[in-house]
Amino acid sequence: MSPSPLNVFCVFLLALLLGPSSAEPLMGVGQLLAGANRNPSELGEDGLEELGGHKDQGNQGVRNLIEGAAHQGPLTKGDFVIVFSSVMGERMLLAHATRSWRQGIRTLIAINGSDEDAKKLTDKYSEEHNEFYVAAPDDGEGYWGRRHSHYAGDPRAAYAPVLAHRYFKGNYKWMLTGDDDTLFFPHAVKTLLKDYDHNTIHAISDRTERATCVPCFFDRNNPPTGDLRGLGPPLTKPLDASIQITNACPFCKSSMESPEWLAAGWSSSGLYGGAGLILSKAAMDHVTAEKDQWLNCIINSEGQGWDHLLSTCLWSAGVSFTNPGYAYAYGYNYYTVFKADWTQSDMESHFKTPLQTLVSDTCDYNCKWRIRNQ
Repeated sequence: MSPSPLNVFCVFLLALLLGPSSAEPLMGVGQLLAGANRNPSELGEDGLEELGGHKDQGNQGVRNLIEGAAHQGPLTKGDFVIVFSSVMGERMLLAHATRSWRQGIRTLIAINGSDEDAKKLTDKYSEEHNEFYVAAPDDGEGYWGRRHSHYAGDPRAAYAPVLAHRYFKGNYKWMLTGDDDTLFFPHAVKTLLKDYDHNTIHAISDRTERATCVPCFFDRNNPPTGDLRGLGPPLTKPLDASIQITNACPFCKSSMESPEWLAAGWSSSGLYGGAGLILSKAAMDHVTAEKDQWLNCIINSEGQGWDHLLSTCLWSAGVSFTNPGYAYAYGYNYYTVFKADWTQSDMESHFKTPLQTLVSDTCDYNCKWRIRNQ
């Protein structure tokens, strides 16, 4: 979902010509309801009870979870907020360059500088670009005290989701966050989220140090397919039975982490922030339930980047990352939908010469699927 901004024009050209119209209705969740027909023993009694049922009620709890997402109706731009950190000066030009894809979506940008600087920028850009600004200090300054990470803006970026949650007063369903040059495709995001309920705790990414969970409704015998309109049947291959998959019921908890991994001394599953992260409103409600819990976590943590700090504080709050499961379903690693850099992948040639790709029809099934869904 987040190729390098250096190739934004080429990416958008291909996406516009090969991708679907945003006016088309999104697929429903009917094909995933079969996931609720799994044996209840796969969830365990605790999992079913947390879903609102228990072992004597079969899988109705799982079905309610999936159908609850369907009853939310189609997602609109008003259901989303975007948040990231940037700095005053020339770097802001890069942040402003992302307006092309986030047009019409409320965006909070956490900056260094003063509250007065943030107010001036908000007054200048809020009406035309739906941009709002808040100020937070660089690492080692203000309430951060000592240094905590590699870059000066890392604690601010890790704190930005909480600042956005407060700024918008929780009036949203989904929060998108990443670097100030991260690019999301809104259609791909809506396709991914159509089966998720924002009232359930979710921190969604498949670009982490180690995948920990798949959604509760994920069924290895009937996996998600993404947007297939006009593409034909999915190119799936049987899922390796040796792959251990934990269904996150009702959500992916840090206690579900791999015991071997925790024994090795890792404290969280390590998000790749540049590839982006999607947080549900319920997740943000959860991590902000205690006043200053998130702020104090950052103050008392150290990391190699804002994404490491954020991962640690999510984990400390009992939340781990949910992998959408596309890569499991398709059996190929390049079906990860949160991409760190498309220019360093086998898709690079398509984005460097988009018109040639269209004329020569070299964008095959895999290529078109990834443009639709990543």
